[in-house]
Amino acid sequence: MPFLRTMAYTNHTVLPEALEKWSLELMQKLLPRHVDIIEMIDEELIRTIVSEYGTADSKLLEKKLKQMRILENVELPAAFSDLLVKPKKSTVAVSSEWSCCDS
Repeated sequence: MPFLRTMAYTNHTVLPEALEKWSLELMQKLLPRHVDIIEMIDEELIRTIVSEYGTADSKLLEKKLKQMRILENVELPAAFSDLLVKPKKSTVAVSSEWSCCDS
């Protein structure tokens, strides 16, 4: 009897539409230690993204963080919160030499 070569194959898709997404609140309730680990991994990933793309272009950094972070719709950890702080636009009153009431 000849020797038959076989192979086992399982297709585990990683397409976004095939992945389950759980709310962070549910995960914290059911799997609190897992959430701690996921948050640690997310922070390490943030460090890697910041070191790779730098902080000079805040729009690019914000885009990359949104695309690559594990946790969606979650604020940045406190250690990184100042990275994407947008400066407030100051309103400067413009004075004019002419006034509407000058005669």
